[in-house]
Amino acid sequence: MFNSRLVEVEDRVSWIDKRISSLANAQEHSLKSANGCRLGRMKPTDADPTVTLDFGKDFPLEQLYLIPAQTEPSEANGLFPRRFSILASKTADFQSASLIYSTGNSTYPNPGISPTRFSARGITARYLRMVVQSGRDRGVTDLCALSEIIVFSGTNPISLGAEVTVNGSLTMPGLWSPEFLTDGKSPLGIWQAGRWSTNRGDFLEISSPQESVEWSIDLGESQPIDRLVIFPYELSELSEAAILPRDISIWISDQADGSNARRIETSEARTSDGSGKVPVIIPFREVTARHIRVVGNKAWQLGERNLQGMSELEVWSGTRNLAEGRPVTRTYQGSSSQVATLTDGYASIRQVIALDVWLSQLSERWRLDHELATLLPMRTQMASESELNATWGAAVALGLTFLIPVVIVERRRLISKNPLDQLRKRIASDLHDDIGSNLGSISLI
Repeated sequence: MFNSRLVEVEDRVSWIDKRISSLANAQEHSLKSANGCRLGRMKPTDADPTVTLDFGKDFPLEQLYLIPAQTEPSEANGLFPRRFSILASKTADFQSASLIYSTGNSTYPNPGISPTRFSARGITARYLRMVVQSGRDRGVTDLCALSEIIVFSGTNPISLGAEVTVNGSLTMPGLWSPEFLTDGKSPLGIWQAGRWSTNRGDFLEISSPQESVEWSIDLGESQPIDRLVIFPYELSELSEAAILPRDISIWISDQADGSNARRIETSEARTSDGSGKVPVIIPFREVTARHIRVVGNKAWQLGERNLQGMSELEVWSGTRNLAEGRPVTRTYQGSSSQVATLTDGYASIRQVIALDVWLSQLSERWRLDHELATLLPMRTQMASESELNATWGAAVALGLTFLIPVVIVERRRLISKNPLDQLRKRIASDLHDDIGSNLGSISLI
């Protein structure tokens, strides 16, 4: 029997399979430091834990993502908040705040490692606040954790480097701290998808782990710079090993040759901790430069080998990557050479995509995975029911196949028997009449 609903479900499953295959995939890469921020109540009577971001000025908001903290061995289900609300405000007191999202009395489904998206379109704000009403009870009441909060104005991630204040922070130096919520570092790895890369970036082996290697780029003119993104050089797609200088310093200059450069303060720079496939994001505040020099001060060590390298270098001003397509000059031991593969738009494995697109694809993939998990059992049940109906239909058809000939034969027998009975009745009637007539004649004699 034809089941139109089953056909609809199978078409939807087929579409989801094709769509998922075209989306970026979330793969967890363990962090060794700057894991994110943990919140909780020390006592049940304490106020709700809160996280507040200050973007520095008003921005028209577009969307935001909550990035779950990496999975801990003792927390297989993660520590994503169960009930929470998100508000935005132009003032720090949140007296006239706009509500972006609230779970209400419902529990938010566990997203695993996938980012969760919330629309903030139509809201202009300088501050964003997340209030946690319910977390997990693990010795500390309402314990929860996040790796990143990424907020976009259009396609510009305005939260990177934003000031963070927390009520109820459970700080662990180097691992869990409020400022790690806006450092751009998450266990989701590199935002890459699309076409595969054959240009893996720039990589070299050096003599000593303390030798420095410099990469410099001329942007053509002095321009405001929001952030610098350095992607690691991946040794293998199947391995967590990736090369990035362990100690990075940044020098900027308004001159084409990089003269009169000034070093970005240590607090603004980043130290790669060997966490593997995780980009280093260095946010800037009110910085203008033409020439940028990235110095790797300490090599990444693999056994006795001292390695330096990176796969892609991006310099962002708002929504524009100023470094795209520009040559990078690498200097080591006084020798310089140009490297074109550091600004070609490809990381070591695949094409680098915009951060907002990457997060959107990961979020969509999580939603489709959940829909698929619902549809597959439904399809199996409906297919089983259709198969059962088809079996009964076949049995009935088979029975009719044998029954119909019997009915036809019997009907023909009955039809053929009817004239014979009529003949017998006519003969009997004639005999009756003849005998009756003869008997009448005899009685008269």
